[in-house]
Amino acid sequence: MLRDLAKLYDFSLHGNDGEVGKVDDFYLCDEDFALPYLVVDIGSWLFGKRVLVATDALLPLRMPLWERKVLVANLTREQIKEAPELDLDQPITREAEADLRAYYGWPLYWAGSVPLGMPIATADATAYPIPEAAAELDPAPHAHNEGQHLRSTRQLHGYGIEAEDGGIGHVETLLASEDDWVLRYLVVDTRDWLPGRKVLLATKSLAEIDWSGRDIHVRLTRDQVRNAPEYHPSKPIERAHEMELLRYYGYEPYWMDNPETGAF
Repeated sequence: MLRDLAKLYDFSLHGNDGEVGKVDDFYLCDEDFALPYLVVDIGSWLFGKRVLVATDALLPLRMPLWERKVLVANLTREQIKEAPELDLDQPITREAEADLRAYYGWPLYWAGSVPLGMPIATADATAYPIPEAAAELDPAPHAHNEGQHLRSTRQLHGYGIEAEDGGIGHVETLLASEDDWVLRYLVVDTRDWLPGRKVLLATKSLAEIDWSGRDIHVRLTRDQVRNAPEYHPSKPIERAHEMELLRYYGYEPYWMDNPETGAF
């Protein structure tokens, strides 16, 4: 199922022994659009503190919880309290991530490691050691990447969208697939170009994100976007609509890469 990330901000995160805090943001891996973490503000419990929780640790979001605006992770408050400190105001290195994931027993997710989506959510991290493949992975190959590779999804809201032949609008919100927590679509408001219309752009169409200029460049023309299947924000996005949209742009459906992801 696709989830609107803007609607998940300010959800409560609950662990196995009570409320942990409020969802403040999601972190996007700028290499593959995976969403490996949510940022949780636990200031009501530990003053002024924000922590990372792996999306792998989240339980499926069922309707009653959606209505109550609650996410649930198989973690305890004590685990979170004793986790390695991270300064979320600074770029997070792979080494710091590896330490955090080792503490919780979460597998590594970047190139050459265990992929995202592996069920590892537990209440007792020490009882579930890191899978052998992840434990043996040498983080040294990533040591050169000391810059920022995790990005705020909140930051993307309002970014301009540039087609190959001109601007088409700005990002209104982001849609992610809940079963694997990967960013799939941008919802683009085209009011200054196509009044009264919003469009869905698959992340496969993105050519470049200019983080300093707050622009996203896509491998599409304005005519391609203008003639794309219409998107109605008030209606649920059915798989048939996704199929029509992706085929129009010439992209293979992402769930074909993983038959267990959103299968018909």
